Amino acid sequence: MWSANTILEGRIALNLEEFLENIISFGRNHPLTALIVAVAFLLLILRRPKFILSLFLLALILSIIIYSIMDTASSAKKVKQKLIQKSEEGVK
Repeated sequence: MWSANTILEGRIALNLEEFLENIISFGRNHPLTALIVAVAFLLLILRRPKFILSLFLLALILSIIIYSIMDTASSAKKVKQKLIQKSEEGVK
């Protein structure tokens, strides 16, 4: 799972495989909780499909925005580190 250190260091699991592994691991470690969440999710889908679809759309849009911000920030951090290394090499 994610911790404050991994978030601060920029090592958040952004790929789908790690995300699914975390969900499966949670389901295996906490089967009762996973079953309750799954049943609640299915009931929400059956009772209010339009609301759930709009929530998924909102979550998708927010995750795309957050991903693009983090991607931009990480690439900017790499460029900054390269510039610092070049300036240190130039001073020596």
